[in-house]
Amino acid sequence: MKKKICGLVLGAMIASLGISSSVFADNNVVKDKQMPIRGIHLNYNGVDVQDPLAFQLNNRAFGSVDIFANYYGVKYSWNAAKHQLTLNNTVISNVYGLSNNSQGTLIAPIEAMAAAVGTDNNQKHYETGFDSATQTENVAIFPKGTVQISPAVPNMGEHWAKLDDMPYGPIWGAYKGKLVFFEYMFAKDTERDLVLGGNQGAPTPSRIDHAEVNWNPHGHAGYEVPHYDVHLYFISKDEQSKIVPDPAAQPGNAPSMTTNDSMDIQLPMNMQHTTTTDSMDIQQHTNMQTTTVQK
Repeated sequence: MKKKICGLVLGAMIASLGISSSVFADNNVVKDKQMPIRGIHLNYNGVDVQDPLAFQLNNRAFGSVDIFANYYGVKYSWNAAKHQLTLNNTVISNVYGLSNNSQGTLIAPIEAMAAAVGTDNNQKHYETGFDSATQTENVAIFPKGTVQISPAVPNMGEHWAKLDDMPYGPIWGAYKGKLVFFEYMFAKDTERDLVLGGNQGAPTPSRIDHAEVNWNPHGHAGYEVPHYDVHLYFISKDEQSKIVPDPAAQPGNAPSMTTNDSMDIQLPMNMQHTTTTDSMDIQQHTNMQTTTVQK
């Protein structure tokens, strides 16, 4: 009898939130009887997006399909008979929870929507993450063919790029699923005009917070010639200073490089960077000089 009463109370609470019980069809959710956490924030490709329907359930973020699809410029359809959402010509997976038509508004797991838009020929070109400090679900979807070329580097983040675009770039930077910078690299002896790619159709913030020009007199792994790294940051210097390496990243056998604060990092893929940690405009180090330009 008590179980029946608890079930009725839970159903009433769900109904009061305006969410169909079909959202809770995931076995783990039913087992744990968790309630949705309202008021989470969303950030799509570095831009804060207003979605009053966004919530988190069982550590999974859900959001409006219409807002997500419009932001990334893709089409979607809903098959009521099959209770099935198709986004970007891809049937949305139920692995991350079920899509739902609640009072005429489609709701779906954000991870599943990101995978539908950010996967091409089984190659992932997106990153997601939840920032518990700001209660924000971040999504960064890069152009098709983009691959991750480094884990999170201190004061920078992960590096993503098309291998055909290397070494000049563009290179995309992300941290905890949030788009944080755009980068180009120029050899010291380039001495010619270059026409380089831009955002290649992927959304980016309209405002650049500040730029950093890093001089690498001895190069670094992935580009072993004297060159400049030009980073265009979409986040503040304060937020940038809080970027730390991913403890789950496996460094493998890549050679290490010592940064200005004598911290050894190892990058397992194609690229290594050093970065600075203080706020001086001009910072001179043994292997790198950084000039920061801020609006």
